[in-house]
Amino acid sequence: MLKICDKKVFLWFIMAIAVFIRLYPINGLTKGSITFNAGDGLFVSSAITMQSLWNAASDQISKDQAALRYIILHFFLFFGRDEFIIRFPAFLFGIASIYLTYLLGKSLFSHSVGLLSSFLLSLSPWHIHHSCYSEMYTLYVFFSLLSAYCFYNILINDSLWLKISFVLSSLLGFYSFHPFICVIFSELVFFVFFCRKKYREKHIFVLFLIIAVFLSPALENISKAFLWKKDFGDYSWGWGLWELFPELLSTFGGLTKFVPLNVFIFLFGFAIISKESVTKRKGIFLLLLIFIPLFFFLACFLLFKMNITGRYFLFIYPYFIVVAAFGIVHIKKRKIGAFLVFLFNVSLILLFLGKAGLATTKYIPYDYMRRDVDFNFLAKYLFDNYREGDVVVIEQQTGIFALQYYLDKNNLYPVKLVSPYCGKDKFYYRYDGDRIKNLFGLIEFDQTPQRLEKIWRSYNRLWLIDLDHLSYADSQGKIQAWINENYSRKTTVHGASIYLFGDNNKKKEMVRKGEDYKCDKLICFLDCKGGVWNILYPFQKK
Repeated sequence: MLKICDKKVFLWFIMAIAVFIRLYPINGLTKGSITFNAGDGLFVSSAITMQSLWNAASDQISKDQAALRYIILHFFLFFGRDEFIIRFPAFLFGIASIYLTYLLGKSLFSHSVGLLSSFLLSLSPWHIHHSCYSEMYTLYVFFSLLSAYCFYNILINDSLWLKISFVLSSLLGFYSFHPFICVIFSELVFFVFFCRKKYREKHIFVLFLIIAVFLSPALENISKAFLWKKDFGDYSWGWGLWELFPELLSTFGGLTKFVPLNVFIFLFGFAIISKESVTKRKGIFLLLLIFIPLFFFLACFLLFKMNITGRYFLFIYPYFIVVAAFGIVHIKKRKIGAFLVFLFNVSLILLFLGKAGLATTKYIPYDYMRRDVDFNFLAKYLFDNYREGDVVVIEQQTGIFALQYYLDKNNLYPVKLVSPYCGKDKFYYRYDGDRIKNLFGLIEFDQTPQRLEKIWRSYNRLWLIDLDHLSYADSQGKIQAWINENYSRKTTVHGASIYLFGDNNKKKEMVRKGEDYKCDKLICFLDCKGGVWNILYPFQKK
């Protein structure tokens, strides 16, 4: 058995490792460019007032997004807009979630299980990546663990502090990620059906009632989000039906180009937990926290055709690891041989299935590790190559704000104009509708070649940026046909295809007639400087 001092040393060692291997990838693993959604998050988080921030997060960027992560980033932006600052909240909550994993494993089982659980999570490439990821998915992992830890300890320790922490963590978790309600429901199911009668005290029901009261104002938004996501039909991201089984296995363990061994270690751990009456209910508690959210997402995916991807399951992963850690800690020496034989045979079977395309061959889902469009390089490329009178059109609206971030960061704007839609004291802008189409000249799902032609005729040269999503917006191929017929040069720059449409004769004729124009901006974007929202126009009359 480990001594108390040894346990503290091991814990500090694990936390030190976790900090180092998460700080380093901030300049390595995800270095180069923030992502599409991160640009949206920056746009929302930069709102001037808290009311405008809440409104923007609630319905102006995405109807299914909870507001808390934008609010947190809003305050971090007071320290600057560097990429390290943008990613630091995810790092902070990632480290805190590792410590909470230790506390949960310790309170449920033992110090050894807590230490091993935190160690396994600290080395998880999946968790490492999201601890460096600018979208802050580790936030709801943190609140999920805090809620579960406080709830379990309330059952055995009547502490006012634990009760307050349970209610707050549950509410904040929900307002950071709406499907967090599955965690609350899992805890309620365990309390009603699996707790011993002596623990079923009225004050715990009151806690759930308080949570329900504070969640009720968001029910309308949840309903709207559900209807918006139902039959979403955007297959440019998320899993396809054929990817469901292999990606789930890949998400919850395995080795590169091998088989998902962690799944079987998990099953082994749960089998050992179930054998002992003392730990059986604890195993059921963890199992509910894993499978109720899992079934919820699968139901949304299979029944309502909603898009899902691996990051949605991130808050389930620590519970999975705790069960696996319990199994590893309790492997007795005389059983190690039998266990290894079992694991070897199952591995051979799954290796065969993997060759047949029925099991995973990756450790981490591809969309987490790949570097998509490098908006930093793209911004510099555009600025270095545009001429007076050019206009830049981007085909995906979620890429606007990521590109705008690097244009602003590198000071690539000559002039800025105050927006007629925005003022110092209020923020008013809607992400959808005709305004953004007129403002930015985007290729939306309903755009036509005629609109591109009109934009091109208004300026000298047209730069069209395809972020590998044009094929989804142009199902009939009309836009692509127009592009192929008219573009003069195509360049691929770090994940983006850039089409250049040459000099416009109509523009030259206007210049010859004395109608002189001056290019003030590179691209149509929103920017926030000095507390004022600005619209950056690509072309303005002198």
